[in-house]
Amino acid sequence: MRTCRHFVWLSLAAVLCLSAGFARAGEEPAPKEPPRKGEAAESGDQAADKKPAEEKKPAEYLGEYVWGPHISKADLEGKVLLCVGFEGAERTAAAIPTMALGQIKDTKNLQVVLVLLDKANISKALRMATATKISLPIVMDAKIAGLKVEKDDKGKPKQTMLIRRPDGRELYSGPPDPMKAPAAIDDVKKALAEFPSPLMGGRTYKKVGAAVKQLASATTYASIVASLKTKDKSKDPVERDEARALAYAIENYGNLLLAKAEYFESIHLPTAQDTYAAVAKAFKGLESGAKAEERLKAIKEDRATAVELAACKLADQIRQQAGLLAPAKGAEAVDLGNPECLKAPYNKAAVAKLMPNVAAFKKKYGDSRIAEECRALLETYGLKDDAK
Repeated sequence: MRTCRHFVWLSLAAVLCLSAGFARAGEEPAPKEPPRKGEAAESGDQAADKKPAEEKKPAEYLGEYVWGPHISKADLEGKVLLCVGFEGAERTAAAIPTMALGQIKDTKNLQVVLVLLDKANISKALRMATATKISLPIVMDAKIAGLKVEKDDKGKPKQTMLIRRPDGRELYSGPPDPMKAPAAIDDVKKALAEFPSPLMGGRTYKKVGAAVKQLASATTYASIVASLKTKDKSKDPVERDEARALAYAIENYGNLLLAKAEYFESIHLPTAQDTYAAVAKAFKGLESGAKAEERLKAIKEDRATAVELAACKLADQIRQQAGLLAPAKGAEAVDLGNPECLKAPYNKAAVAKLMPNVAAFKKKYGDSRIAEECRALLETYGLKDDAK
C-alpha cells in the first residue's frame, strides 16, 4: 500500500507535466497598480529609510535550459506553480502515467517546472523527457522562491516539490508525501478555480467578475480593457478600484511577455518570434500589441533571421537525439568521449544521426546565437569543442 501511495504522489509530480497548456505563479509578487489620483507620492525621507529593492528582471531564465519550452520568469506570473525539484532517480521515469492529470480538469493556468538538482543527471532527465515526449520546461540550478531542497546524509539533494498560488501563498513545500497527495490536488483545483487567468495579476475580483470570466476564455483583450476603463467613474469605489487594477494587470501582462520576447531575441529566436506573434494577436489594440507587431516585422525583414532559425532547428534535433542515448555499461552518465558508449548497440541509431548533425552544426552555425547553448549541451555529453 505504501508503495502504491508513493507511486501516486510521484505521478502527481511528473504527470502534471504532460499537459501542454500549463502556466503559474512567479518568483516576484504580482504587479501593483499605479498610485491612484490624489494619493501622495512617497517622500524623500520615507524612500531613504527603505533599503534599495533588488532589480527585477522578469524576462530572465529561471535557470540553465535543458528541455521543453523556453520559459522565463515572465511565464510564471499570475499562474499556479507546481515546481518539482528532481534529483534524477531512474525510478521516477516509470511514474509518468496519466492518472493524476485526470484528477485536475482545468490546467490552463497551471505551470509545471522541473528543476534538476544535480547537473550530472541531465542525461537521465533528457532520456525521460525524450522517451515520453513530455512538453515541459526542464532547467538546472533554478532559483525559485520557496523551493527549499533538503539533502540526505551524503549531501545529495532530495526530490522536493513546491506548489504556489498566483498570489504567492504556498500550498505545499517539501519532499513528496503520499499521505498529503489528495489534499495537494484539491488545493491546486481550488487555486485554478479562483485564478482562471494569469492576466488577473494574482488578485481576486468581486465587483468585476464578468470581466474575469471573459478573461478565462478570451483570445484578445483590448475590448475587455476598454470596458473596464469605462468604470473609472463608477460611484462604487470598490468597483472603480477593481476595474482599474484589472485593466492595469492585463496591460502589464502584455508588457511582461514583450520583455520575455526581447530577452529571447539573442538566445532563442523561435521563442522570441512566437512570443511577439502571440502578443501582437492577443493584445492588438493595446500598446504592447503594437510594439510586438512592429518588432515582429523587423525580425522578419532581417536577412540573418532565416539562418538563426535553421540553427535553432538543428540544435533542437541534436538535443532530441542526445536525449535518446544511454550510458555505457557500468557508467553513471552518457559520455560520447567513451568509445564504449558510442559503440553500444542501444545507442547505434541515435549516434548515427547525432554525430553528422553535430558536425554540420559546427560547420554552418558556429557563430549563431544558439551555438553557445548547443556547445554546453554537447560538453555535458562528453563532446568537447576543439575550437575552444
